[in-house]
Amino acid sequence: MQTGTITAKGQITMNKDIMGHLGIQTGDKIRFKKIPDGTVIIEAEKKLHPIESLFGILGKARVHLTDEEMKTAIEEAHAEAGMKGLS
Repeated sequence: MQTGTITAKGQITMNKDIMGHLGIQTGDKIRFKKIPDGTVIIEAEKKLHPIESLFGILGKARVHLTDEEMKTAIEEAHAEAGMKGLS
């Protein structure tokens, strides 16, 4: 069993071997789960894949179009862009 140290600020100093076992580095987050028998489980917070961290950043779409409406809108935008190129 390995031990850690709690500082005056309530921070925990953890052995590098334990950090390696959890797959965490300095600055990463950990979670504490309290068990009714007084045990506490320490888990590393799962890191999001960089692309996953962007999910939901733009909010929900406010416009709902059918496939046909989308196709028409794209065709109109292309036609408009083509006309601008001619003038």
